[in-house]
Amino acid sequence: MKICITNCTVHTGDAVLAGKNIIVADGIIREITEHIPAGIKLHNLEGLNIAAGFIDIQINGGEKFFFTQSPSEEALEDICNTSRQYGVTHVLPCLISSPHQTILQAIADDVEIGANTCIDRGAL
Repeated sequence: MKICITNCTVHTGDAVLAGKNIIVADGIIREITEHIPAGIKLHNLEGLNIAAGFIDIQINGGEKFFFTQSPSEEALEDICNTSRQYGVTHVLPCLISSPHQTILQAIADDVEIGANTCIDRGAL
């Protein structure tokens, strides 16, 4: 599905672009343009700013759980939900100096549930 994000200020990291539209297809930004293609679904940001999300490659917990104390789906969801509030779109949960068994359990749990978390989830 293609969508056009309109009415926003785009921060690219190199420039600040006003009056542009972002064309997204299959969750990937395909183009930043002045034109709105005919027949495309519009998503009006009503003047808000838009920029790439942050990636946190060493996060230990969210608001309720530390991953080391609770290497579970509930902890990963807490980490992801909390992180999104601060512009973080992807995370790499870390264990802090843990027993071997805790590390193995976290790896096993993450393999089973990782695809259902913000480890591999975008906003659009």
